[in-house]
Amino acid sequence: MTPSAPNGRRPECGLVTTSLSTTHICLLLDTHIHLSTLTIGRMSVPRKGRSMTDGIGDEFQAAVEAYRFAPTADNRDRLVVAADGYREKWIVDQASRGASNMANARQTPTSYDRELEVMSVVDGIPVKLALQQRTSKTEPDPWWTLSWRTKYSAKGSNRRFYLADGACWTIPAKTALDMIDDLEASGGMHQQYFDRRSKSEIEPTVSIELAPQQRTEAFAKVTGPKEDWGNDPFFVITLDPNRNWKKVLIVNTVSGSATFRSITEDPDYMPKKVLRAGAGWWLDNSMMDASVQQMKVFQIHLRQYLVSRG
Repeated sequence: MTPSAPNGRRPECGLVTTSLSTTHICLLLDTHIHLSTLTIGRMSVPRKGRSMTDGIGDEFQAAVEAYRFAPTADNRDRLVVAADGYREKWIVDQASRGASNMANARQTPTSYDRELEVMSVVDGIPVKLALQQRTSKTEPDPWWTLSWRTKYSAKGSNRRFYLADGACWTIPAKTALDMIDDLEASGGMHQQYFDRRSKSEIEPTVSIELAPQQRTEAFAKVTGPKEDWGNDPFFVITLDPNRNWKKVLIVNTVSGSATFRSITEDPDYMPKKVLRAGAGWWLDNSMMDASVQQMKVFQIHLRQYLVSRG
């Protein structure tokens, strides 16, 4: 898995026939509908009255009909974006309702209340770093978190998944640090927003502080074997109040691109992705949430790294 350019355009799905029925379009799109070991079967266009709660099913149906009426490149792109949105909403919707094909998975009901945010534009696509108060049924009290949020394209839907079509979300390392600094300047990293579930500070794992063998072993526990982060990636791993979780910053020292991801050892968590089969840990396929304390750790070490690079 080679990281894409930040929010790079997705590969086309091969919809080139000028006369396609709704069923044929859906079958062609079916090859892109995957989540971890789950494969959604033949995808059907939602009927009126049975669309997703946010109307995304209706958007998909409208895109299908538009392409059938006028199979242009613009309508094809619109169809692919709508299908991606429908797929992702379907997965979240089924997981939250405890669908039978996810009977062994656990989808925790979660809500966010946004306090403030900063924004940058990367390749024409807005990227936000938001301070939010998060509430979960598994925790007795809400807590503050910092969340990376973006879209698949400038006019596309919100990016619900970190990994899409084999490529993870990335951002220029310098842009990421600037956004963290901007949020701090706005008061979004004050102690009042600390995650109080964390009882003690645990030293992070920083790649440049490790011996070569230790660095190789640590990096293999947060990445997949097919990922290409250059010959000497810089990374920081922070632990979490939840002992089954880690938050990770990775920087490609050649391209300057960075990513922020979550790693979990919870076998029941969804949505997750297998990066190394049988490893006992998984990639969280949601865009990363991190505590203010964790983001401060990333901020300190990312700044030191960028300063050292001149």
